[in-house]
Amino acid sequence: MEVKLKTSEVQAILNTVKYNDWYFVAFGALETPETPSYMRVQFHADCTKTKVAQDWNGRKWVLSEHMVKSEIVLTAFKAMMTAIEHEARESFFVEGQPIFGPHINVDVLIGLYKQGRKELQDTRPERVTNDSSASP
Repeated sequence: MEVKLKTSEVQAILNTVKYNDWYFVAFGALETPETPSYMRVQFHADCTKTKVAQDWNGRKWVLSEHMVKSEIVLTAFKAMMTAIEHEARESFFVEGQPIFGPHINVDVLIGLYKQGRKELQDTRPERVTNDSSASP
């Protein structure tokens, strides 16, 4: 018999997950709140731009009522790791610029590529080899 988890049951599992003073929160579907829809991490930290402390929400991670405990815990771990990476990208600067920042405009990047901006394309040097049969 298949077991379908309720949002409250998913939250009970997430309540056992600890990382710093972060929270792992399950959200139900709008139409059926007891059907788990997604989870996200929530934490309080300084904004990397304004330096003002505020509450933050990580991205949404899809949940299913068919998930088992291990999948829920691993999703929480991935949510935590992604939020940490997000913070690292915001704080990593080269020559004063956050070149790997997470807040990029994908449409602008696509437009630059479509313009043929060669400096945005593969910057690896051509591979030099004496063996013409060697694959790149």
